[in-house]
Amino acid sequence: MESRIISGKLISKTGSVDAPKVFENVPVICYYFSAHWCPPCRKFTPILADFYKKWNSKEKLIEIVFISFDKEESAWKEYYNSMPWLALPFKDPRIQSLASKFSPEGIPSLM
Repeated sequence: MESRIISGKLISKTGSVDAPKVFENVPVICYYFSAHWCPPCRKFTPILADFYKKWNSKEKLIEIVFISFDKEESAWKEYYNSMPWLALPFKDPRIQSLASKFSPEGIPSLM
């Protein structure tokens, strides 16, 4: 998939970033559909975070964008705090269009 799937601002641990600029030199972009209320998601996220850190230990090889199906912003914030990658803002309108584009059959889903 090309990096132009998402445009506009994303959330990072240091504030907001421009998606195209962040994706510019990253060979692999993944979209992580998940939610705090989902026990399999909460089990998988730390494993994915470990892989993400290993893959990027020497150079940026992969970027992940968290796409949340959380219903409460406080749960979204708590869950995103455990992730080292980017995220769409809570209840961002792009979530629905990405869900339509990728059609995850369940969560967690990494596309």
